Amino acid sequence: MTSRRNFMLGSLGLGGLAAFGGLPRLAHASGASRLIVYFAYGGWDTTYLFDPKPGSPDVDTADGDWVTHGDLRLWDTGLMPRTHDFFAEWADRIAVINGISVNSLVHEECARRVLTGASKTQADVASVAAAALGPHRPVPYFTLGANARSFGQEAQAATLGIANQLQSLVVPELAWPTAAERFAPSTAQDDAVAAYLSGRANQLGADRGLRGSNATRLADYAESLDRAEQIRQFAPGSFLEDWSLYNSYDSVSHAAAALAEDFSQAVFISDQGFWDTHGGNRQQASLFNDMSGNLSSLFEALTLAGIVDDTMVLVVSEMGRAPLINATNGKDHWPYTSAMVIGPGVRPGVYGSTDDSLRQQRIDLHSGGQSDSGHALQTRDVLATVVELMGLDAAEHYPDAEVIHAAVG
Repeated sequence: MTSRRNFMLGSLGLGGLAAFGGLPRLAHASGASRLIVYFAYGGWDTTYLFDPKPGSPDVDTADGDWVTHGDLRLWDTGLMPRTHDFFAEWADRIAVINGISVNSLVHEECARRVLTGASKTQADVASVAAAALGPHRPVPYFTLGANARSFGQEAQAATLGIANQLQSLVVPELAWPTAAERFAPSTAQDDAVAAYLSGRANQLGADRGLRGSNATRLADYAESLDRAEQIRQFAPGSFLEDWSLYNSYDSVSHAAAALAEDFSQAVFISDQGFWDTHGGNRQQASLFNDMSGNLSSLFEALTLAGIVDDTMVLVVSEMGRAPLINATNGKDHWPYTSAMVIGPGVRPGVYGSTDDSLRQQRIDLHSGGQSDSGHALQTRDVLATVVELMGLDAAEHYPDAEVIHAAVG
């Protein structure tokens, strides 16, 4: 279960389409139309698991040995039993991608590139998938963490947090002020408010024209009213009526429920570990161990819900850790990272590589192996591969990217 440290229930950005449900799900070659992004913010040390350099004088690798899970050859420090339990169970649908350049050493810039594939502000891959595959869901993009980016598509996203409008909509008894203290408007008062808002919208349109930011603001507001009503209609008998949603931090079960009950099409989960180990890099072992326990719980929940074969999972951290231990027994930032793509249609294996000093090597996109004349992996290539696996047009969503064909079954 996800660590409870530093996780708080947060605000809900409401928005949506007027038509709740009803639209058929699109067909996908891989069978996966749902997406979960699991994000380990802070920068993991890829040498602890994905990309070790045993024997290299240029890289400090934790003591351990190679272990094989299916088509995956990984590093076992002996300190991460849950990690290797997870790989033993799910190796047949996991692609590990190494040597991904993030072109930065700054957390926020790297996070933007890893999640969106670009240095400029735009929606992350889960938001893209939600908009393309589930715009009719009550909340197409359900985010359980602070790092999701729904830029330009905010109307479809909802985030659990401190000021929780979702709670207020579905379980008024839990909202502040209490139901007994809260003013309850009459029908006539509700009608008066609606008439005022409609009048203001008309005035904006007449005075300034429904163009640019005004048009966007009005459309988003109209969608928010519709989305709120969709949520109210959806709530009876759904996971939203489970009060633990509003007073616990079990993002794994909430994510599975949101997808299984067609409340959402994509979910973002932030790992709660402190991965930025500038001091005490040995913490990476327990961080991988805890994260893997969360992933095992997530896949168990998806299996029990009957949607594991309809769900793609991207697990990534925004950067790696430097090759050598620093003066405080930690490792500093490094501009190359690894990722896991897990789900139906994935060809299992380890693709991409770095050299013995942990610097990126070019790869052949069809074999996934090192090639001097090959491609230098960028974050957008990983995201293009994810959407390709989900049956979307990678060239449309990531026109400057290359699909890692080796990882596509």
